[in-house]
Amino acid sequence: MGSMQVHTEDIRSFSHYLREKGKQPATTESYARDLATFLEYLQASRISWQQLEPSTLIFYQKYLSTERQSHPNSIRRAVISIRQFFRYLAERETTFQSPFDEVSIPSRQESPPSTFHEKQLQTLLLSLQQDDSVLKATRDIAIISLLAYEGIKANEIIALRWTHYLPHLHYTTIKIEGKRARIIQVLKKTAENIKKYRAAYVSFHKKGTGKKEKERMFFAFQGKDLTPYKSLSRHGLKYMLYERGEKVGIAGLHTEILREHAIETLIKMGRTPEEIMAHLGLLRLGRIARLVRK
Repeated sequence: MGSMQVHTEDIRSFSHYLREKGKQPATTESYARDLATFLEYLQASRISWQQLEPSTLIFYQKYLSTERQSHPNSIRRAVISIRQFFRYLAERETTFQSPFDEVSIPSRQESPPSTFHEKQLQTLLLSLQQDDSVLKATRDIAIISLLAYEGIKANEIIALRWTHYLPHLHYTTIKIEGKRARIIQVLKKTAENIKKYRAAYVSFHKKGTGKKEKERMFFAFQGKDLTPYKSLSRHGLKYMLYERGEKVGIAGLHTEILREHAIETLIKMGRTPEEIMAHLGLLRLGRIARLVRK
């Protein structure tokens, strides 16, 4: 197990193992990315496989915090990823013992109460309407509406196809596939924003370009001419929110802030906790209970 190539194969095997265990694709992707970053750190630090010990992972956490300025919850996930990976190797190879079982998992850092309000959301959506590209603007408005009003998760948005968009005469539903499969009726404002994006999308494709990802609802853009070229990724979604937020003075805008806003919106509308759980595909009350008590 000395070469980096073997390590790469081990990560692929571990990812396959996680998928068989029912882990979400986004989780599997995050674990693989965490492990690749850790292996790069070992190589840059000239730490051999035989030199690994609990302190290695402890120093790696400090590296993520200071050098890469990673969020505490991202560091926590990295520790979990690395521990599980080495435990997996130990289960496969009885002569190998995981060096990291003694390293404790950092506590989850709960997000502070949201300071994101409807007025800020409206400012954000209004700024998007000034974008030079109608297609990109309507895409981002539709995505943010699904996040901030419907509470749809990032991986669910990325997986959406136009066949999941079901407009009816007086309402619109969205079919969400995956582990928390469900069909939800979206708010009127969300439906209107998706409808506008759909019109821009159809208009663009009639020009005979960008047809590769026609089935996908949301795709990424490339270059200054904003040519759609592939499916939207989690990184692309994260960057879009950060960039759009920064332009209107909303620092660190991310999916969880918008998801919490969606929960608050549904509570204000009089939806019961059970209805909100069904809408969001949740098994436990979690943040809903906390927000109901606010």
